[in-house]
Amino acid sequence: MRRISLAAALAAAFFLPFRAASADPITVTDLRGVEVTLPAPAERLAIIPIPMASVVMALDGSTGRIAAMNPTAIQSVTEGFLGQIYPEAADIPSDIIASGQFAPNVEAILAHGVDAVIQWKSPTDIIAPLEAVGLPVIGLQNDPATQEINEQNLTVLATVIGQEARLAEFLALHHARRAEIEAAVADIPEADRPSVLYLRAQGGQTRAAGTNTYRNFWITLA
Repeated sequence: MRRISLAAALAAAFFLPFRAASADPITVTDLRGVEVTLPAPAERLAIIPIPMASVVMALDGSTGRIAAMNPTAIQSVTEGFLGQIYPEAADIPSDIIASGQFAPNVEAILAHGVDAVIQWKSPTDIIAPLEAVGLPVIGLQNDPATQEINEQNLTVLATVIGQEARLAEFLALHHARRAEIEAAVADIPEADRPSVLYLRAQGGQTRAAGTNTYRNFWITLA
């Protein structure tokens, strides 16, 4: 059975009609429980978590709000089908990582003149340097990697860019498909379900998706 992540489903549905984001001030409570207020939906974002830049493209129907993104994420976009939909993504700056995968290059982010930074909420040392220079930071969560947490992340992102209505359309579609899958496999005994090895390529390496990954949600669902 084919399994598609919610981020991929969002991207694939980029062509659905949607209303333009409003210009009113917005307040969002991120996954840290921190309330962040912006004067209007963000027009320029630095997006560090993977694959949240792809999600923003799908929700907004463009790359226009992404001022800079994680270099690993931009490689995934340009080498995948999103790169065919948004070839301009190849020109998005990707100099915002200082070390590792998520430690921010604060100077580069400041130079991009962003309205806010999307970052994982932990460890705290990848957020503190950003807030120390006055950058609004929206903290997302990646552990545990559950569908519920994923939808909370998406809700926060949609609010930040003023695309709540568009997200609601995507989630309605997702929930309907999930219900169909659950109904289709409900009568299959656990002992009769196949074991699965899910391999993914990242950074020139092949890795298995373990139990605390979002892919495991789809593996166990079907």
